[in-house]
Amino acid sequence: MAASTDSNVGDTKIGAEPDIRTQLQQLRDQVEKLLKGTAGAKVTEAVEYAEDALRHGKVIARDQVDTLASTVRRQPITALAVAAGVGFLIGRLMR
Repeated sequence: MAASTDSNVGDTKIGAEPDIRTQLQQLRDQVEKLLKGTAGAKVTEAVEYAEDALRHGKVIARDQVDTLASTVRRQPITALAVAAGVGFLIGRLMR
């Protein structure tokens, strides 16, 4: 009796494989459609937002560098004193 039960279980597994494979393929197709539709649009939107933020950050950084450079040109002695002070503090903290 145990042998017939094992063969039935074996037959069920073999008979169920095509059905499971079909279901898995259908599930893959559904997931692919979802990713191309909603998720794909969201990813594209996120990439565009990140690129805009990067461009904006570059503009702000460039403006800050220009501002600092003009300040150093107008007040070179003050800039040198500040740089020396910052260097001294960093040197003291690194000990």
